[in-house]
Amino acid sequence: MTENDLIKVKAEMICHGILATPLAEEIFKVQNPYDMHKQGRYFGIMMKLNDELGVLSNVSYIDNDDIKYKLVGDKDDVWLADKDDNRICKVTYIHAPKWYGMKTSSGKPTSEVFIDEGERFLHMTYSGCDYGKCGLGCKFCGCNSGIDNPTSDEIAETVHFADGERNYQVCLGGGTRLPIKNSVESFAEMIKKIRAKSPDIPIWVEMVPPTNEEIKELVSLGATSFGFNIEVFDTNLRKVICPGKGAIGIDTYIERSKYANELLGGNKIGSTLICGIAPVETIKLGVDELTKNGIHPCILAFRPSEGSEYESLKECDADTFYDCSDYAVKKMLEHGLDIFKNEGCLLCEYCTIMHDLTRKYGKVK
Repeated sequence: MTENDLIKVKAEMICHGILATPLAEEIFKVQNPYDMHKQGRYFGIMMKLNDELGVLSNVSYIDNDDIKYKLVGDKDDVWLADKDDNRICKVTYIHAPKWYGMKTSSGKPTSEVFIDEGERFLHMTYSGCDYGKCGLGCKFCGCNSGIDNPTSDEIAETVHFADGERNYQVCLGGGTRLPIKNSVESFAEMIKKIRAKSPDIPIWVEMVPPTNEEIKELVSLGATSFGFNIEVFDTNLRKVICPGKGAIGIDTYIERSKYANELLGGNKIGSTLICGIAPVETIKLGVDELTKNGIHPCILAFRPSEGSEYESLKECDADTFYDCSDYAVKKMLEHGLDIFKNEGCLLCEYCTIMHDLTRKYGKVK
């Protein structure tokens, strides 16, 4: 199997998942002893294909023609196979980190503060979104309600537990607080508390872009990168799919992303474009506009989330996902953007094929 063939297998796994088996369930429990689910339906597991390509794949209990793969073997010898049991490649999987079994001084399980994502990313658990609570949530999102908000002290303590175990980076998010100034104040408090205990760990902040002055404040406190996710690069369609975020114009996202990038020296700002809920030409237009302004596009495949308005829609097809990702990588390279210098969700390789395609083209080592 060629390198590109394996990338296409990964794309299919991201879009359509793998078939549920007792082995997949067993691996999930190894990775998630406290049952913190990943992905929108059932559960997801993190694995590496041929010890090279990291992937977070949904595991489906409903078989269909789009799902092509399953795991075979045993926990000590795992293989990816087709549904006729023909083995395709060796699989290794990620074990739960040590900090997952700890509790904060307040008694909160650390696995309810951050989820271990992509081997070395601390992804803040979703605790609800004010856009969703007032009927303006993104229609693809199932995170309009969540677990109890962790406090800034619980967040800082969990980061301190994890810091150094796997060269972690922090991904702050968890849903929008309204007005946006409330999000800024919340993240500012988190960053201050984290920096008091972990002065050097990278901190990626995913949020609706605040004012330039507020961005400067967060950077001065210790934020090292940002995700300002446009999601859909069509003004009218964006207002339909993301009625809350869509009220803030694409031009504002780009202008504030450029400002943050200047403060941080480049290659530190990204924006998600979701493949599968908008026409391909709008995704590629978004890639063009983002890359020429120094902003990293992150092509993510739409996968229906339980509890979202789009729960019943079909997931993105793998060919479209591959095509849009390939286009984005070529545009990034054309504009001299280095995907491996970003941080947080834009550096994580488990939900995207952009890092794999960049390596394939051999432009960035």
